[in-house]
Amino acid sequence: MKIMAIADVVVLKDKKLLMVQEGKEICYRQWNLPAGHVDPGENLIKAAIREVREETGYEVKIKGLRRIYNYIAKSGNQSIRFSFIGEIISGDIKVDGKEILDIKWFSLDEIDKMPDEQLRTAKVIRKIIDDIKNKRIYPLDIIDDEL
Repeated sequence: MKIMAIADVVVLKDKKLLMVQEGKEICYRQWNLPAGHVDPGENLIKAAIREVREETGYEVKIKGLRRIYNYIAKSGNQSIRFSFIGEIISGDIKVDGKEILDIKWFSLDEIDKMPDEQLRTAKVIRKIIDDIKNKRIYPLDIIDDEL
């Protein structure tokens, strides 16, 4: 079993959440937040910004940390997921059609009604939705990410 660090970004606009539809075989067509692995030696916040840019075309500013989630992924690896909140500062939606099949804005109610099979790591996504509804946010200075 490997331990993987993941960075995701919660981007809300007009009470809707930005989600990406995965193209990878293990999670094909499932909806997820813009997210990905933190590269060895990479700063957590820069990894989160990079993943949003790569998966959506948007540049974001990270405003805070939602929470850190620790779980076993479908792959069998332990994932430590740093869930940030961000806001779009520039860019336009770009879908590569391979890693990401589609990008959409969903209301929290729409996500609540999705079957678990449509969400990547549904249990974690549902916890993130709960954190959004309860306005849980922590300041970025709790992360000491000086590499």
